[in-house]
Amino acid sequence: MRRSDLRIFFDVLRAIERGTRKPTRIMYRSNVCRNRITLILDHMVREGLVAIQLEPKMKRVRRLYALTPKGLEAIQHRAGALELERKVIGWKRMEDPRRDEQESCEHA
Repeated sequence: MRRSDLRIFFDVLRAIERGTRKPTRIMYRSNVCRNRITLILDHMVREGLVAIQLEPKMKRVRRLYALTPKGLEAIQHRAGALELERKVIGWKRMEDPRRDEQESCEHA
């Protein structure tokens, strides 16, 4: 079963919460491809959930990520958000009772 965007979003936040700060490590820990992790992290920075900390390293600057208080608050609401998602998706997947009647008429 494919993970929802919301679940991926929380997986990234939890990876950072657990001390993973480098983008590549966040990518591996949350099981997200390179292109997508960049988009997710950029979005989280814009929304104020994650902050970038720049660390000089040799000839370039390394970007490290850390949770902000807003990001910590989002993690605290994780269970409720995932439960709501489960209810909404469950509602979407409910079968229309008329569908069975239509299918049986088509096969007759």
